[in-house]
Amino acid sequence: MYKNLTPRNIAGYFILIFMKIRNKSILIQSEGENRLIQWHFTLKKIAGVLSIILCLTGAIIFFTADTITEYFYKSKIEKIRSNYSHLNTTLTDLESQLNLLNEKVIELEEQETKLRMVTGLPVINNDFREVGIGGVRLNENFDIFLPGFEKSSDVSNLERDIETLVRKVKLELSSFDDIHQKIINNREKLKYIPSIKPVEGGYLNSGYGYRRDPFDGARRFHHGQDFSVFSGTPIQSPANGTVKRTGYRGGYGKYIVLDHGYGYETKYLHLSKINVKKGQSITRGEIIGESGNSGRSTAPHLHYEVLYNGTPQNPLDFFYRG
Repeated sequence: MYKNLTPRNIAGYFILIFMKIRNKSILIQSEGENRLIQWHFTLKKIAGVLSIILCLTGAIIFFTADTITEYFYKSKIEKIRSNYSHLNTTLTDLESQLNLLNEKVIELEEQETKLRMVTGLPVINNDFREVGIGGVRLNENFDIFLPGFEKSSDVSNLERDIETLVRKVKLELSSFDDIHQKIINNREKLKYIPSIKPVEGGYLNSGYGYRRDPFDGARRFHHGQDFSVFSGTPIQSPANGTVKRTGYRGGYGKYIVLDHGYGYETKYLHLSKINVKKGQSITRGEIIGESGNSGRSTAPHLHYEVLYNGTPQNPLDFFYRG
């Protein structure tokens, strides 16, 4: 039976089977009470209908694929844009908080410099202060790229600001540890170092440094700090010490000089009243006189000087409260 099977005969059998299948049909009927409905489909018709459906489906997919893709793409991008906008707002708020914190750190730096001067510790060099201590390592790839957005430097700037601030804070913590230890070791000495304002209230007027003389307009160095206060304002000692001199002198008017020891002296000029005598021991906060307008003065005020080993210092470096 199988001896006569050749490639040609096998091909003939397949063609015959295909022709028989192609000539067959499918009959679908629905019987009702009063009628019989029939649907007659040939395989050729079914194949044709399926071919048309497949072609139409392919055409629809082909012509709408870009539109559908673009729709989902735009939807995704809008969501990303919204998230990016929220992130950008958060970064802006964070940057504002960092700026505020940096201002506080600057205030701490100023106080720390004054404390170092008072305790005899060397003042930190500005270049070293900028470098700071330690730091944090942030993700170097923390960059955001979005279609329709140009690359912004906000994130990079924020990273740099955070690292700088961390370094500064670490430096300040280290410095204040040194100051704290120095204070503990020199607790008694600090009672004799000027550290509070000589008057309560009032306004800072002419400061330490060059200025125009109020009488002749010449440019001269002003060795102290002027406080604009009413005549009769109480003057307090900024530290423990001894009254070195009191009296009246041409340009000074009524004046007081206190010797605080450890190389520190303070002067008080243009007074209206002197409450202490030479050689008298004074404690910090004790009232030593009253402000006035005596001597070479254009209006009621207090001229205050701080000297260290005979050299005038900026009095603003010796105010820590009041």
